[in-house]
Amino acid sequence: MPNDAFVAGVVPGGLTSHSEVKILCCYLINNQSAPVPHDVLITSLSKDGLVNYFELVSAITELIDAGHIRSENDCYSITESGRQIAVLLSDDLPFSVRSKAGDSLRYFVEHERKSRDHKAEIRKVETGYEVFCSISDESEGPLYSISVYVPTLRTAQTVKDNFIDKAEQLFLNDLGLLTGEDLKQEN
Repeated sequence: MPNDAFVAGVVPGGLTSHSEVKILCCYLINNQSAPVPHDVLITSLSKDGLVNYFELVSAITELIDAGHIRSENDCYSITESGRQIAVLLSDDLPFSVRSKAGDSLRYFVEHERKSRDHKAEIRKVETGYEVFCSISDESEGPLYSISVYVPTLRTAQTVKDNFIDKAEQLFLNDLGLLTGEDLKQEN
């Protein structure tokens, strides 16, 4: 396929064809069991340089206009014509791109889901940053909270993201230490 896509910020091996970007979007949305939030799709593909951000936004707009994907409540779902594109043309994409994009999308979808129950807020303090983290349950209310001081905003963002991803493990580790019991997380 011709190199007709914006390629600024795209890593070697990333997509450089506008049609490939559209095929990848259909492929990824088709492989999800639930609608994909706009921000999650954009972040998962542009964060690691698989696709140029502006090229991705343009491709999504074209797919919506052509009726290949639907946009509802800022989430994307596949239509029958989009499903046909995904099934018939996804093999035209490099396997490494499909694999990396699929892994990235699954990570960000799961991160988004976990962020509803695992809250982490960064607060600027006099000499650095405080990251206030908590786990809540709809029926039980607050279950666990911890506040951590870190010197830089970058470290605070890392703590925030890791807490969202690993809150259950941290909770079980801390509870196990406090109770003296060996608490294992079930997979």
